[in-house]
Amino acid sequence: TDQKRISFTAGSNIFPKWSPDGKQIAYFNDVLGFGNNYNYWRVYLMNPDGTNAKMLVDIPSFDPHWSPDGKQIVFPEIFFSLGAKPTSSPDVKDYDKFYSHLQQVTVTTHAIKDLSVGTDVEDSTPIYSPSGEWIAFGRRRLIEALWTPGKQLWIMKSDGSETKAVTNDALYNHSAFGWSPNGKFLIYMRFNVADFINPSEIWMVNADGSGAKKLITGGYFPQWLP
Repeated sequence: TDQKRISFTAGSNIFPKWSPDGKQIAYFNDVLGFGNNYNYWRVYLMNPDGTNAKMLVDIPSFDPHWSPDGKQIVFPEIFFSLGAKPTSSPDVKDYDKFYSHLQQVTVTTHAIKDLSVGTDVEDSTPIYSPSGEWIAFGRRRLIEALWTPGKQLWIMKSDGSETKAVTNDALYNHSAFGWSPNGKFLIYMRFNVADFINPSEIWMVNADGSGAKKLITGGYFPQWLP
């Protein structure tokens, strides 16, 4: 098969992702290196033939997701305050020192919008519904009265409104979210953070949070068939 080098920016260029319309490729570049206790990556967009490469945004993760119409990209970003440093198991008294918000960047204007509200949340793993109307994501509340060991599945409108929890199982961490092709159901992986001996589970739930049911014990990273 024909092969062609199409990226020419300095540094390592990795994890290319096609836009939904197939007209652009987003890829990551590590030219920024490490800073602020974690790695920032520069996201570029370019044509499939390698022309018209343009810097889009700097992000601290590999976890962006295209909107179905290819007009926006959403990604999580961690913020630190009060000189705090990352920690995997912070004490309750340290919750105000870091938080994670979902950022949405518009491809044509490079404008960035913070979709998360307040600084008391740890939001991650966003994924648009097939219609682009909703975003499913993981959330942990970072205030003592609402904190849970496990991260829960939430949904919000793509403009950040109408945020609501889909799961409420405090001891279970929820991840690997996936919308059904018709947008009516969500699948996810969950595991008990208080008992790591138990295997992970695959669950399905209606998008409104009703009808949750376990599909399999011992499964990982579920995917819908087209």
